[in-house]
Amino acid sequence: MLSDFQTRCHIPRPFRVLGQELRPFTLGHACTLESLGLRSVDEAGALFMAVLVCTLPPGDFQRLMGTRRLALRVGLWTTSIRAQLAWTRITRGAPAAFAIVVRALALFRQYCEHHSACPEFRQLAEESRGERSAPRGAPFLEHVRVVLQSKLGYSPAEAIALPLGRALFDYFTYWEVEGRIELLDDEAEKEVNALSEQAEALDHELTIAKAHLIHAESVWLASRDRDDAKKLEEAGDAYKELVAIRAADAANTALEALHDKRAAAAAATEPPPQEVAA
Repeated sequence: MLSDFQTRCHIPRPFRVLGQELRPFTLGHACTLESLGLRSVDEAGALFMAVLVCTLPPGDFQRLMGTRRLALRVGLWTTSIRAQLAWTRITRGAPAAFAIVVRALALFRQYCEHHSACPEFRQLAEESRGERSAPRGAPFLEHVRVVLQSKLGYSPAEAIALPLGRALFDYFTYWEVEGRIELLDDEAEKEVNALSEQAEALDHELTIAKAHLIHAESVWLASRDRDDAKKLEEAGDAYKELVAIRAADAANTALEALHDKRAAAAAATEPPPQEVAA
């Protein structure tokens, strides 16, 4: 059964990041982020741009690229969020502002992963596909878009507006009909998602511990008090312990597995050369 995966495709979970309501993550959003070099959003500047892209209808960012309207919107948004973070630093301290950005980064990753989960599958008839070791030129998402349009009858506008989870489900279902792969039940995916949640919970604890460490350090630098020095040492030990736990925790490999699955999917469903030529 694929009920959990299908539920996510048809009823996407709402996400709000840095005070902005994000639209359901579509194929168009994913292609735009990839074209902007934002496949991995891991710092504040990239996060601000990615959030802006995902508040717009799919395709709007690329359509407005280079216009004064988009430049003005980008400038206003980044200035606004930076001002809010600066005010937080002034009123609540640097650790609070740092924690806001870290939480927003984690939430944006959850948003992308929630909407881009792939169904579990196994490859069929590998021996009949011949030697296919040559690397692909086009990104995986372009393969998805082309299959949606050329094989499944979506128009270009319909394809980029399709929620990414729905697009991937249609893409993999097409290749199952073609006899390339077989979609499996979602038990394995549930296990991976459970491990991912454990890893994210540990990352959250790590973020809090780091914020406590930064705060303790700032207090000690201001006072040079022996008691504050002891608190700083305790915060440092707690942070180091969590870092060690995270490094040894097998649950963190689940996050890498989710990204590796996309690469495996691209290799498993790559069309033969004659189909590309057509």
